[in-house]
Formats: sequence, C-alpha cells, structure tokens
Amino acid sequence: MSNTEIIVEKTNATGGFRAQESRWREKLISVFMQFPLMSHWVCAIRGCEREFEDAESLIAHQVDDHEYHECRVCGEIVPEGFFAIKHAFDEHSRADYVRHYDADSDAIRWRENIKDKIEGAMDLPALEKRIFSDDDPTRVEAVE
Repeated sequence: MSNTEIIVEKTNATGGFRAQESRWREKLISVFMQFPLMSHWVCAIRGCEREFEDAESLIAHQVDDHEYHECRVCGEIVPEGFFAIKHAFDEHSRADYVRHYDADSDAIRWRENIKDKIEGAMDLPALEKRIFSDDDPTRVEAVE
C-alpha cells in the first residue's frame, strides 16, 4: 500500500469524512510536487514499495513482476501500474474512468500526475518497444 493510501486509511479510521480525505490527498500531492523524489522511484502497486534508480526500471518491474490488469471500461488486459493508468486516460474519457472505477476528481488528478512524471522522465515509445519485444537484446531489466 502506498504512503498516500496508508495516511488516507488512518484518516478514515478516525472517523474522517471524504472532504478530509481529499484535503489530505491534496496536501500530500503538493508536498510531493515541491520535493520530488528524483533519486529513486517507488512501485506503489498494492504495497509493493520496491525502489528503483530510474523510471525505466520501475516500469520494467511493473510489467515483469506484477499481475496484469483488466480494464473495467473495455476489458483490455494491460500491465498493472503505469500502463494501466496510461491506458485508462489515453483510451477512455475521465467520465468513463469515474463511472467504472468509482473514482473522484482527486483520484484522477493523482493518477494524471503520476502519468505525467513518468512520461517526462523517459523516452516512452522507445521503452515500450524494448519492454514488449522479447527478442530485443536491449530489453530493460529492473535495477534496484
């Protein structure tokens, strides 16, 4: 579970309201935006929390070491984590995401922020080609 989810759960466990949850999430996002962790990347898939030295290694880990995700909107099977977020926002409307994932605007902003940071940190088309090509000798392997 990511640090964001842990803090939100603690807030809810003390009887907090959804508005309080949103304020916590906004505060956490603003802190991460001010002090980005550029020295390492952390996998936030269901409590994995493995750390990697670059975004490419994080994405390779998510593709290789986690179960794939079935999109609740269209049923397509995609790698969990970044590629699931990318698929949801590139292929479907925000309204579809809210409806099918029972999400709110804070959840959308949080995931869009993740997508933007990862896409800004690497050459995504080249990485996709390397990750999804089994016979490519330059295939990315996770580096912790």
